[in-house]
Amino acid sequence: MPVRHPAPLVPDDALEAWVDRHRCRVPSEALDVGLFVVELDRPWHDTPFLLQGFTIDSQDELQALRANCSFAYVDLDRSNPAAVHALRVRITERPARPTPTQDLPRTLAPRADLRISATTRQRFRQFAGPREAPIGRGVLARIRSLVGRPLASAAMARHADPGFARHARRGLLPSDLQATPHPVARSFDDELPRARRAFAFGEESLRGLLDALRAGRTAELSTITTAAYALTDSLIDNPHALLWIGRTRDADFNAANHGVKVALYLVALARHLGLPRRQMAELAMVGLLADIGKVHVPQALLDKPGMLAADEFAEVKLHVRYSLDAVSACADLPDGVELGIGQHHERLDGSGYPGGLKGDEISLYGRMAAIADSFAALITPRAYAAAASPQDALMNLCEWAGSSFDEPLVEQFVQTVGMFPVGSLVELSSGEVARVVTLPVARLQRTRVLVLTEADKAPLERPREVEAIGTHESGGAVGPSQAAYVRIVAGLPSGSHGLAVNDPYAQGRVEPLSARS
Repeated sequence: MPVRHPAPLVPDDALEAWVDRHRCRVPSEALDVGLFVVELDRPWHDTPFLLQGFTIDSQDELQALRANCSFAYVDLDRSNPAAVHALRVRITERPARPTPTQDLPRTLAPRADLRISATTRQRFRQFAGPREAPIGRGVLARIRSLVGRPLASAAMARHADPGFARHARRGLLPSDLQATPHPVARSFDDELPRARRAFAFGEESLRGLLDALRAGRTAELSTITTAAYALTDSLIDNPHALLWIGRTRDADFNAANHGVKVALYLVALARHLGLPRRQMAELAMVGLLADIGKVHVPQALLDKPGMLAADEFAEVKLHVRYSLDAVSACADLPDGVELGIGQHHERLDGSGYPGGLKGDEISLYGRMAAIADSFAALITPRAYAAAASPQDALMNLCEWAGSSFDEPLVEQFVQTVGMFPVGSLVELSSGEVARVVTLPVARLQRTRVLVLTEADKAPLERPREVEAIGTHESGGAVGPSQAAYVRIVAGLPSGSHGLAVNDPYAQGRVEPLSARS
């Protein structure tokens, strides 16, 4: 993992002498009420702090920060001046001078305000790199070696858990796993109707299961299994259509919607890695079932803004156990699915839950589920925080790759979804705002985008398709053959410029490309 170089505190009387006023690393023991925290030393969703960016305004929050983190990053300009002055005094051990005090209102920062280090941005560019042909056997073998052990090794699971040993003996994840090529079999346009049906069926099936659990009935997984294969088959034939449908459902956030999205990202990653269809469907089941236990967690806790109290955070973490309890009666549930459900909040450094597993104790399914679940959560608007842009979400994963998340899998996930993922909003070099429709699957192809606004951001009455050059495609200056194409210059969070989340293709309002690639 690359060494990070955070901005240090500089002992100087002038506040301007602080190296980076917006991202200043502060030891947890030096934190105090009134400081504005923009980043922690671990992923936000692994702590009681549900907001990405907040002013410390109570002793309870201060103690929770010190208990959960070794250090945090503080934005000095957004902090209370008295707290900044006192912080400098504590760090430099200089006598304090009187500083005017003021009220300490809580400021809620959107997730897109998360500061990402320059090292992480460079790492993200390397991970996103030029898009290559589908992964082959040799690369899959390298990933297995980087992950650190054969896929069938019982060392990937807790020694006390015999389920994974049975799972390995049945050959579900054999050590000599062969990569399965999944060529694109259907065009985006041809696949869209089936993708819509698969997504809707996945939501309907999961919603029915959640309703049954709320009513105290036993979980019935036959419909969930059917939905998992429907999602898998659509993604195998065309990886972009279903991802497009998922992103156009951002405004419909609910437990069923989130579960289907996690399943999509898991299957897309599995497809990229070359896993066989059955294992792809099992990973879809992991995504669908991982959070079903939240039906037994008070909704007020799941939507609570600000910091969770210790007992509240403990209650939220119980959703993993509730999910496992709900599926435990299903004798035909593959062991790998149960592992993925139980480990999707575990982290390589042992900071996760419920078992505090480390390194080799976490299965491949668990590692993949942690990445997909975190990404889906970050790019989705929540009651307590705005959505991050997909680029910021991916860089957040890169920031913790090697510590919380498996680094080779994070790299492959970035390659899977791309620097500008399907369905994400982007700004073009023309000033127009567009939504990414498909990514290139061959060297001579371009990114297909749907332009939604004029250059002045005024919405178009009828969106139009164009081909664009993404950063990962050109890799440098625009050559003569590229001059006719607009370029993608930035990714945007969902809902930017007031653009509604919808599917213009379903409404028949799209002006298509004159010539399809």
